[in-house]
Amino acid sequence: MFPGQEWGKDSLDNSIDLRIQCLWFLVGPMTYPNPMEDVNTMPVSPPIKRADSFPLSAQAPRRSSTGKGGFTLIELLVVIAIIAILTAILFPVFAQAREKARQTACLSNEKQIGMGIMMYAQDNDETYPNANPPTPAINGGTGPYLSWDQQIAPYVKNVQVYACPDDTYTYNPATSYRFWDGSLQAQALRRSYQYVALINTVEAGGADKNTGLGGTLYASAPGHAVSDVDSTSSTIQLVEAWVPSASSGSYVGSYSSAIFTNCDTWKLPWRKIKSSAAEDQLPTGCSSSLSSVPSVGHSSGANYIMADGSARWLPWGRVRANDFAYFKLRKSSTAFNP
Repeated sequence: MFPGQEWGKDSLDNSIDLRIQCLWFLVGPMTYPNPMEDVNTMPVSPPIKRADSFPLSAQAPRRSSTGKGGFTLIELLVVIAIIAILTAILFPVFAQAREKARQTACLSNEKQIGMGIMMYAQDNDETYPNANPPTPAINGGTGPYLSWDQQIAPYVKNVQVYACPDDTYTYNPATSYRFWDGSLQAQALRRSYQYVALINTVEAGGADKNTGLGGTLYASAPGHAVSDVDSTSSTIQLVEAWVPSASSGSYVGSYSSAIFTNCDTWKLPWRKIKSSAAEDQLPTGCSSSLSSVPSVGHSSGANYIMADGSARWLPWGRVRANDFAYFKLRKSSTAFNP
């Protein structure tokens, strides 16, 4: 529209027509009807049917108006089967995780004990505790021998570390044993570890004086010096020795079952009983203990405290190898099988 020109009906129609043609030019031909055609000639869509006008068989199933829709038997069986499969998969995993946690806690306890032994050695001319040296009992005690745990008591304040979390066997009451310190008998503190003295080996043909940091059992002399050990990091000084036998009950402060000596190698975890395999055989003079049930240990092995105060997990095969070389102070140049 130009200045001075007035709007009229023809002008309005022409303007609308022009705009519609421009729109068609930009968009292109569509399947929609031409808006300029008579609306009476446009196709009419069929009316949409209401949902309730369909036959009942064609409608979707409805839940009860009370909201208590049930499950079919097949659905329930599928859910039960899935739960059973998940349980079978996850329960062993959870059990292994719990056992691993107990093994770690046990190892942590042993590290604290090992540290206490090393502090004892530093304060006692670089010598290790003795294996139950004769010492007058105190506080009404009836055991005139000082157990290794009482020798390092000033350095290990938490008495709970002497018990492995996996050691849950029921033992004879503490009153069945003799204690150096009578006050400890009433506490009945479980002790899961034994201090190594002389053990039997094939090389020695019996009790081997080249084994055991504690020296001779019930001797007044001190234990071995640190300098007597070739390799402190590969020499065992304490073992896990809790076994399913009431007679092997062990309590803090009692010298009974405090020492690992002679044929006690039958107690080492994961030794197979009544086995013909070479690694499951015991040293000279110990064949009568082959049928004895060993300690359970952890994951095909056990935790051990080494002569340098460290603690580590070792499998039975490595501990048994080369005539129990891990227990020897001076490592032998002779090879043994196993």
